[in-house]
Amino acid sequence: MRQVNPRAIAPDLYNRFQHNDQHTSWAYAFDYDLLKRNDAKIDRSIEYVIDGDDLDLTNLKKETVLVGLKSDYRTDLRLDTVLSKKLGISRRMLEDLSQKGQLQLLSDPASDLKQRLKDNIVIAINLRGLEQCHRT
Repeated sequence: MRQVNPRAIAPDLYNRFQHNDQHTSWAYAFDYDLLKRNDAKIDRSIEYVIDGDDLDLTNLKKETVLVGLKSDYRTDLRLDTVLSKKLGISRRMLEDLSQKGQLQLLSDPASDLKQRLKDNIVIAINLRGLEQCHRT
């Protein structure tokens, strides 16, 4: 962040900066758009963890499962990268599922899998299609 007159910062935000509020600090640390605008050097090799249960493909009682993704911070991670890691399939297979209508972004149907991860993404995944990807 460039030097800014403290009076130009909203009082609540300034107070959080003064008290080293972790959520505020991390929000600014992972805001890649802000970092780019300020010519900051970005380390893209950041490790991340994907919480949540794995999908059980051995017991396909449901045809489709809804998956919700939540990211507390604006990162440079692509949705297809996170999904392929969690689901154990390639990004190409994800794209194939999407083109066949077996994977749909319900929260933002106009966007694609190459978008950056953002908060509150809801995805519908056809489990039989996903199972076929695991068999190949």
